[in-house]
Amino acid sequence: MAASGKEERAGLRTHRAARCGECHEKMYREWRESPHAHTGDSELYVALRKTSDASCDRCHEPLRGIGAGVELARSEGVGCDVCHRMERVEVRSGHAEASLQTTGNTKYGPRCDPRRPYFHKAECRPIFGKSELCAACHLLAVPDSSGELLPVHTEYADWLSGPYAARGKTCQSCHMLPGVEAELAVGEAKREGVPDHGFWGRQAELRGTGLSVQARATWKGTDLSVTVQLANARAGHFIPAEGAGQQVVLRVVCLARDGEEIGRSERIFERRSVDASGEVASFPAAVRVASDNRIGPLETRRERFELGTPDATSARVALLRRTDPELSKRLGIGTAPEQLISEVVLPLRSGNGAHRVSSRELPLAR
Repeated sequence: MAASGKEERAGLRTHRAARCGECHEKMYREWRESPHAHTGDSELYVALRKTSDASCDRCHEPLRGIGAGVELARSEGVGCDVCHRMERVEVRSGHAEASLQTTGNTKYGPRCDPRRPYFHKAECRPIFGKSELCAACHLLAVPDSSGELLPVHTEYADWLSGPYAARGKTCQSCHMLPGVEAELAVGEAKREGVPDHGFWGRQAELRGTGLSVQARATWKGTDLSVTVQLANARAGHFIPAEGAGQQVVLRVVCLARDGEEIGRSERIFERRSVDASGEVASFPAAVRVASDNRIGPLETRRERFELGTPDATSARVALLRRTDPELSKRLGIGTAPEQLISEVVLPLRSGNGAHRVSSRELPLAR
């Protein structure tokens, strides 16, 4: 991101999110729990910055280096002044450039009828209603050793080439809407459609509902087969999204009558980037994509697990999110706990010879 105006040192005016929250309490409360509030202190980013250059700062700490006067604000990652100082975004091959106006006292947003605030000026910008706004950080590909573009963040590119862009459905329409009736600022009359600033949808529901999952267990004699259907029913980008080392794990665990685990199998969905030695790596150490089996928008996958567990009385089917443990180890950080997306336990009727079926849709985790 580039700051606009004459050298930023003159007339620099940025504020911490808590200062904005004095008037915009709803937005601040939602942002504080969002991933944007933690881009600067995420364990993966901190580890990467110790081993590489500052190329990740442009999105993880966009205000870093703009000037000494923003030291507190830049430590907040993607705070209010990052997005609401954004005048324009230019999408280019493999990346996008955002222009931040860090001088003056004007905040930008999607509404062209703001009340006249006492603390700052307000202007509308069309970019706030377009997915290009998100491309500023959610589009990044860098040249590899052969000059080909190595994908790093592709959410915007996924959206642009997928069915949601063709339907006119923007990033904001999922990640910030539906809005609610609320004050834009303290003391104002409530308005309809005030957007969510947590960016995972209301109460973080997007993470729990992006994948639609159905599970079916079938016995044929003593052979157990579990078939799981995964559908990317709601995301306008591939799942998993985000950056390096992000995985979605589909795991089937067979249980005996006493609850003891007697067998398991799993599938991992990821885009796996590797370094020159073929070891899993993240930007900027990666040189190529070794594999990519992520699930695209409106795509359905059918995964079949053959389990030799004739004594199983139930099967637990779970969908989880995690950072690649191998990558975490290479970066010298602790293995992050797996996050449950959804799970279900299928009862398995006992007995040999008959063809029996247990089928259930996984409840979506909240």
